[in-house]
Amino acid sequence: MPLEAGWRVFSPGPGLFLEVLSQRMLGLRHAGEELEIDPVLDPALGTVRASVPLAGGRRADVELVCGSKGHGVAEVSVDGRALDLRPLVNPYREPGAAVRSADLHPGEGTVRLPIGTR
Repeated sequence: MPLEAGWRVFSPGPGLFLEVLSQRMLGLRHAGEELEIDPVLDPALGTVRASVPLAGGRRADVELVCGSKGHGVAEVSVDGRALDLRPLVNPYREPGAAVRSADLHPGEGTVRLPIGTR
């Protein structure tokens, strides 16, 4: 079995923190060709902005606008253009939705997500 020689600096702390922040708190998860959006946020946060990595080294600027519930995605838009949603399933609370990653075009504008406004 071939091995690569040398030392590697490995610290799971920063990577683990970013995973928990992006996937658990902001609810932004990659699932194949889709981006699942299923956040649970404190409504007192108001608007949360993040830069999300996409496939192929692209990034999307995302703006999560918290409503009174802090969860549940009713729409996703880029510069006022509504994207097609695939509803997610969650038996315990209002679920999020998934959009095709290909529909998020970097440089086109901010992806706006009203959360918990239904």
